[in-house]
Amino acid sequence: MSNEQPPQRGAHASSREPSQGDVRAYRPNVAAFAVFLVAVGVSIFVLVFQDLRNNALAQVFAGVMMALAVSVILFSVVPSKAPVRAAVGLGGAALFYFLLWPQVEKAIHPPPSTTTLHGSLYFINAASDLGLRPVQGAEIGVANTSLKSSQKTDETGEFTVLDAPSDAKELEAYYGGQMYVIQLSKFPNTTRYAVIPVAAAVHTDPSAVELPQAYLVDATVEISGSYWERKTLTLPDAHVSVPAGNGNARQRVCAQPQGDFIVDSTNKEFRGGIRFLNSTGNGYHSVSVSDGCIDLYVDGRAGSANATVQGISVALKRLVKDGECGSAQVTDARVSYAGVTQVPIAIGSNISACLSPDVPSQPKWTTTVRFKSQNGSLADQITLQGFDQSRALNGAADVWMNSSGLLTIAFKRS
Repeated sequence: MSNEQPPQRGAHASSREPSQGDVRAYRPNVAAFAVFLVAVGVSIFVLVFQDLRNNALAQVFAGVMMALAVSVILFSVVPSKAPVRAAVGLGGAALFYFLLWPQVEKAIHPPPSTTTLHGSLYFINAASDLGLRPVQGAEIGVANTSLKSSQKTDETGEFTVLDAPSDAKELEAYYGGQMYVIQLSKFPNTTRYAVIPVAAAVHTDPSAVELPQAYLVDATVEISGSYWERKTLTLPDAHVSVPAGNGNARQRVCAQPQGDFIVDSTNKEFRGGIRFLNSTGNGYHSVSVSDGCIDLYVDGRAGSANATVQGISVALKRLVKDGECGSAQVTDARVSYAGVTQVPIAIGSNISACLSPDVPSQPKWTTTVRFKSQNGSLADQITLQGFDQSRALNGAADVWMNSSGLLTIAFKRS
């Protein structure tokens, strides 16, 4: 018999030496875990506070910290030797910073929506009269950006800035070597910006030349045409009921024309020209609105049922042809410079009915312009039809009106 004894398993296992080809999985140490927590914590701290979140340097720092966290994770979990783990960690951090972090920044700071800014630049009207003198040759930019107007202001002072942030609060006007700030909040409901002092007019600006004599201008605008006369008709409440086990019942209330008034299906406060304030009911019932009708339905299968609709009204309209839409006037608007002067006429909202998109024809504009000398004597009077350009003062001035109620007077330059 052999005296050899089988080796003990425990002893054999404990005495086994790993070969050079064996690789043990790396177990993350406390230091790596601490670095990971610090990097993530710093990044979260930057993202939570708005002042830091909006700071460009803080954004870069947060991105570096997140990349460091990614490298620590990869270095800890890759089952390989230290040089390989280091290469994988640095490569993953670089991919994260240059590919994923920009997407994270977009989520934190989504790109603002853009709009087209259009307006007109004027000299400050120190005399408080009604004439607005446009600024020609100014460049308009959006504050805190590199965006500028597509071209300098023309003789009417108009400018256009493309792709401007919709939340822009300030514009910058560059004129005569100076920069003037336009705070948009100070110009509510208008795009006419009077911010340049008259004394700043440069000699190359044609409008800086005074006329041989100043004029006072009276203007009257009369607007007529077709428009919709609108009204609301109230209908009685609707009610339907059925006893238990007695089948079902329904009632339908629809918007109907009344005399020469038709249903106004374009009114957005109504559905197909009809609406109601509230409905009540018991048992199996339903109330719905579609195609300008209110449908009430009750069913007695599970007991008595009823439904009531209250506050029913119908929107109606009637076309008025060749009616008076509105009028407005301005008196003693001072015109004292060559070039262009613009006179705003407050046509107001009373003509909105004539400008409604469902009106079959556009309104007719008739503008009467009277030029007076300083002593009040009449120098010339012209009548403008629509928005066509006309001449006044023996051809010395061109005059026209636009749909915003802005009368433009352009004197010939000598």
